[in-house]
Amino acid sequence: MISLIDFNFFDDQTAHRCFTLKNRETNETHKDLDYLDLYFIEMRKFKKELKFAKTILDRWINFLNNAARYVNDNLPIELAEIKEIRKANLKLEAMYLDKSEREQYEGQQKFRLDESSRLKEALEKADIKAKAILEKAEIKAKAVLEKVQKELAKAKSENDIIQKAILKGLDNETIADITELTVKQIQKIRGKK
Repeated sequence: MISLIDFNFFDDQTAHRCFTLKNRETNETHKDLDYLDLYFIEMRKFKKELKFAKTILDRWINFLNNAARYVNDNLPIELAEIKEIRKANLKLEAMYLDKSEREQYEGQQKFRLDESSRLKEALEKADIKAKAILEKAEIKAKAVLEKVQKELAKAKSENDIIQKAILKGLDNETIADITELTVKQIQKIRGKK
């Protein structure tokens, strides 16, 4: 738990401190209880200038202590480079708007969220349609492939029969009669041999 305190609670000049849960008798801490640490940040005791604030915590404290000065796009570069602080600054700017401006801002936010939801829904529908189209195309492609394979097998079988008939000495008319091919097709096959 983090407590940001806008008054002096402890009697020293330390601005940030952490208390950890531990067993009173053994002084033992447990790693699974570290989420129960208590952090106290006394905002008034924080005196570090922004140019010396190197940690994210120091920068956040500086931002919170001076937030009213940072509205209207005058966020210092040390703070602007932290995405979450930029977001917080935008939220604070909205707090300083008058009623009419706030209503307009909230309307824009609602419109943006609605558009985002609408776009997400449209993308999900398009994804479902695309999957259905791909599935149909895949089924058709498999059917065409099977048909081609059957035709190839049939053609190979017919070709084998024709080759055997040619080897047995049958004439083109007889082979055409047996296979239902034209004499011209039989001549072509005979010419390839």
